Amino acid sequence: MAYQDLLRITGSPGGVGETQFLGLSGIDTGAIIDAIMQAKSAPLERLQIQQEKLQLQQKLWQEIDDRLESFRDSIFSMKLTSAYYQYTATSSDENSLQVSASADATAGTFYVKVEQLASRTVYRSGETFGNVPPSTTQFSDLDTRVTPQAGTFTINGVEIVVNDTDTIDDIINKINTSDAGVTASYDSGTGKVSITSASEFTLGSPTDTSNLLEVFNLSSAPIYWNADSSVYQVDSTAHLGAISTSKTLSELASIDGVTFTDGTITVNGTTVSVSSTDTLEQVLERIKSETGVTTYYDENGDKLIMVNNTAGSQGISFDDGGTGFFKIAGWLDDATGSEITQKDPGNSSKVLVSYDGTDSTAVTYYANGNSLTVNGVTLNLKAVTSDYVTVNVDLDVDSVVENITNFIEAYNDTMEYLYGKLNEEPVEDKEWGEMTEEEKMQGLLKDDSSLRKIFEDLRGWITSMIEGVGLYDTLMDVGISTSTDIGGGYENMMKGHLEVNEDTLRSAVREHLQDVAKLFTATESNDGADGLVTTLDSMLYEYTKFGGYLDNVAGINGRLQRELTLVSERVVEMAQRLQKEYETLYRKFTAMEQAVSYFNAQSAWLAQTLSNQTR
Repeated sequence: MAYQDLLRITGSPGGVGETQFLGLSGIDTGAIIDAIMQAKSAPLERLQIQQEKLQLQQKLWQEIDDRLESFRDSIFSMKLTSAYYQYTATSSDENSLQVSASADATAGTFYVKVEQLASRTVYRSGETFGNVPPSTTQFSDLDTRVTPQAGTFTINGVEIVVNDTDTIDDIINKINTSDAGVTASYDSGTGKVSITSASEFTLGSPTDTSNLLEVFNLSSAPIYWNADSSVYQVDSTAHLGAISTSKTLSELASIDGVTFTDGTITVNGTTVSVSSTDTLEQVLERIKSETGVTTYYDENGDKLIMVNNTAGSQGISFDDGGTGFFKIAGWLDDATGSEITQKDPGNSSKVLVSYDGTDSTAVTYYANGNSLTVNGVTLNLKAVTSDYVTVNVDLDVDSVVENITNFIEAYNDTMEYLYGKLNEEPVEDKEWGEMTEEEKMQGLLKDDSSLRKIFEDLRGWITSMIEGVGLYDTLMDVGISTSTDIGGGYENMMKGHLEVNEDTLRSAVREHLQDVAKLFTATESNDGADGLVTTLDSMLYEYTKFGGYLDNVAGINGRLQRELTLVSERVVEMAQRLQKEYETLYRKFTAMEQAVSYFNAQSAWLAQTLSNQTR
């Protein structure tokens, strides 16, 4: 690193710190100044390197902090008993009963009979939104769902003309007297049109100019074989006065002859605002999102349907609030205001749980839904059963062993990382300025006392003894040690590396699960001593918490930051001193150059004078 670069950190003006070439005397004084300053700047360069090393050490310590916090996060679940009490549950009839076990389950067998599935309460309109139109209604007035368009429509390829003033009777007559070969009829009771034929037929054509089939609700209706009448038949999917959900409440009130007033309605105790300018679709969505009651419009039945989101024998309460909304919806009588809603009450589910498969020992459970939990086992009811379904609950040894093994692997990964940083050799075949940042960081924490303390604390955890909480006191008791071979493991002990004897661990889990769980999860407040994971978690917390061990080493007010502040101050002081020395040298050499220049001028004048005198 050139001294000029180091001097620039002072930010001095006037180009000071840049190489000057004087040379009026014929001597390269700039090179001389460079050489002198380069020698004087060596201590500053060393300080600059020290400063960068401290900054890189801070970066390394942040990386260590991240690794330890990540390790602590990964072992959090191992503090919970659910990591050890792992069970599997199976059902002898998955089509009727599906089961799953939680940490609260107990290994064993019991029997379940599903006597009743839960259902949700359903309320339906007692009347339709729209009115069934009489057969004398003109085509142009059938506008409750779509706007009628006069023109031609096609049946069996035969075009039939419909006019705005044609009544339903007129249109039926036109169909029947056409060459389409079909018979049409209108039921003034149901408000639906039916078309029949002894042979298959088609409705509609791309060339149709009238939307009669849509107005008659025939456009999406299927043509089917009516075996009772031995004819092909199609029927309106809804009565001809059925409404569209895009209609506003004021339009619907006018259709139904109801007086509507802006205000609020109440469903299951929740108020919902309604306005004459709201469309039915908007109001239904509002009820659904705000009241917890699923609400929808039945297009074919032209009725409002509400379904309780919660199953069971729970009703749906509603209050019109004087708005007239539920009169429009057909839930209240237009004249009397009395309730005419059709109700289908929901049921609770009912199951019998027996531990010997007989009714005599069975316990009855009810639930407002088709899922309930019994003794830590969730029962998902799918169908009613005539006999008992067998449920087997077994300890999931594989999952428990896997959880513990993954925990040990996470510990090993952390220790391997720390050991590597403690024993990493620095790069020595390159100058500092030639190295990449990664190469500069290599070996910076070799034999660092603070890092060694963390490593040795975590390594010491291996031999921790937890007394009095259960059958097992140490990791070794459950098959976890520095070596699975007797007498081995010295190198692993030095590195803090653990190995798992899966057979020993599996046997301990299978035979003494509670003691295995306590070895890891015990707490002093509940069990008289902290378990191994509890201890390790507390240790990691003390390292990584705000104001903890790592903060004291590399935090904002930590040891490294204090050292870095001192070094930075020394860098600035030394750079300023070198700046002054450079300016002093510059002045001295300038004065020397001026003196030499004056002397040379005098010498030239004297020589010229003497030369003139000798002539």
